[in-house]
Amino acid sequence: MAIQVGWYIPNKVTYMKLVGDFTDATFIKAANYRTQIASESPAEKVHLILDTSDSAHKIDIKNYRKIELPPNNGWTIAVGGTDKVAQFVGTVAMQLMKQELRFAKTIDEAMQLLTRFDGSISPDSANIIINRQFKD
Repeated sequence: MAIQVGWYIPNKVTYMKLVGDFTDATFIKAANYRTQIASESPAEKVHLILDTSDSAHKIDIKNYRKIELPPNNGWTIAVGGTDKVAQFVGTVAMQLMKQELRFAKTIDEAMQLLTRFDGSISPDSANIIINRQFKD
């Protein structure tokens, strides 16, 4: 259906919400847009909350290499996915890209992880701003 991309905490944490089914090409376009906005941030590290709680779509592992990462890429916290195979594929893909990945059951748990990993993040400053929506 759609992928929403924006800021969870402006200039510190980006947010991608996956909804329903979509093509890998749409995911790559949305991920590369996330890279663009993260690259424009003055922050040393920009993290990503990837909310998969409303989508069961599985990205083909070979398509992960088509995603450009920002030079200031931080942690990726995947929220909501319970499929162990998808988690394994995501973990392998992120390891190949030398990126940090953790899984959380909720957005609150994701924010707790990010607060622990990056002391400059405060959950109180969360303010979701959706910049763009990508559809097939």
